[in-house]
Amino acid sequence: MNGDRKPGVRAAICCGLAWIALADTALADSDDGSWQAEVGVGVTHHDNFFFRRESATTPAPSATLTRAYASGEREFDAGRQDWSLFGSAAATFVSGVNDADSQEFRLGARTSWGDTRASIELTYLPNLLYSEEAVGTFYDRSGVALEVRHAFRDGVWLAVEFEQTRWEFDQLEQGRDADVPEVTATFRFPLGSNAALRLFGNWAEKDARAPENSWNSIGYGIAAELAPAERWNLFARVRVRDREYRDAPIGDNNFGRDDKTVDGLINARVRIGEHWGLSGQIEYRNGDSTRPDRNYDATMLSLSAFLTF
Repeated sequence: MNGDRKPGVRAAICCGLAWIALADTALADSDDGSWQAEVGVGVTHHDNFFFRRESATTPAPSATLTRAYASGEREFDAGRQDWSLFGSAAATFVSGVNDADSQEFRLGARTSWGDTRASIELTYLPNLLYSEEAVGTFYDRSGVALEVRHAFRDGVWLAVEFEQTRWEFDQLEQGRDADVPEVTATFRFPLGSNAALRLFGNWAEKDARAPENSWNSIGYGIAAELAPAERWNLFARVRVRDREYRDAPIGDNNFGRDDKTVDGLINARVRIGEHWGLSGQIEYRNGDSTRPDRNYDATMLSLSAFLTF
């Protein structure tokens, strides 16, 4: 985003916060359990936008991201089965990096019978940052995700998700175009009435047009859900991913390359009014690679306001 657009972003934030406060009053008497929606606006400070090593000649650039989003879900009673349709859209405006604004579109359906539910979701995310490129490369990602979740008893469930995505870069970098299948398994169990743990594992494979851009990835992690007080929710997660560039030819910069990424985040969400609240998040990410220019540290701080109805 160019510098002359910063006042417009600040004005949009102020207008969004004012609209949330006014809409909270207007929605105080509404109650329709068959549908739910949320809109919000937030700001993130990112101290290493390209996820690269900082040096005297190539300092790691920081950026300010302003994000506005809307999501909704509509439930239907179909006798023995429950159905719902859900979707979301978001726009992110990046200050300090040209041509980095992006969008996000999701649309899906979910059904449940007994203790099992299944869902399908279509995604389209244009102009995403490809975080490994030191000069800022962007790509479009589209895909479909299928998930099956089974609940064993109150608060305990096991979910398995398969996602197939397509990554498309511009014509000058078609060697990065890729198909990426990914499988994630998550097991959740409660720790009392106000806390729960999630354990998860992940496998992914990037099949790129140019072999030096292909990799295999295995990940694992743990997350905690907490509700320490009424209207408060906390979520914390630590995740590790190991990536191996299996097909890079001898002489290429990625030959023999192995990456290990560790990231953690803490998210706090508090409902202040009947229909609105605030959320804050801090995330830290560390990249450790056998390729020296792909080692980095990055921190992201976010604050958002949301409205539910």
